[in-house]
Amino acid sequence: ASFLTANSLLGTGLHKRRRVSKTDKSKQHAPRVKRTFKYGLEVPRTWKDVMRLDGESGTTRWQDAINKEVDALIEQDCFDFKTPNFKPATDYQFCRLHFVYDIKQDLRYKVRLVCNGKLVDAGDLSTRATIVKTVSVRRLDLIAASQDLQVLTDNIGNAFVRATTKEKIY
Repeated sequence: ASFLTANSLLGTGLHKRRRVSKTDKSKQHAPRVKRTFKYGLEVPRTWKDVMRLDGESGTTRWQDAINKEVDALIEQDCFDFKTPNFKPATDYQFCRLHFVYDIKQDLRYKVRLVCNGKLVDAGDLSTRATIVKTVSVRRLDLIAASQDLQVLTDNIGNAFVRATTKEKIY
């Protein structure tokens, strides 16, 4: 029979492994989440990040961006508020909401409240999201300028917030 000794493990790197019991939480480290930066500024991922970043900067820029998004959705009458004991019909699917944070080129802080659509069973419905790329919009602006056409709109805030869906979601 052969036995492994500390000296025989040195070249393998196995001597560096430590066994931590599942019940001993003091020795386990929380996984580190990679921070995201845009234009030299950190972009939050969670509410905790929002509070930390606003606290560090001494501002409420992220909180103000969140309020702007939620206020716009409320103004569009997007929510149907229910009492805490409300139970939806059984044919409704639960879909969690979360914020997506961004920093625009002009350094505006932007927040969108979105559904976690990957949790919804769309059945045989198309789930492709259509967006217009910036380069396409710029080309259209160039065409309009070359033809002396007036651009009536080039941005729609909170697009599709009142669109109906075939899925029943709460």
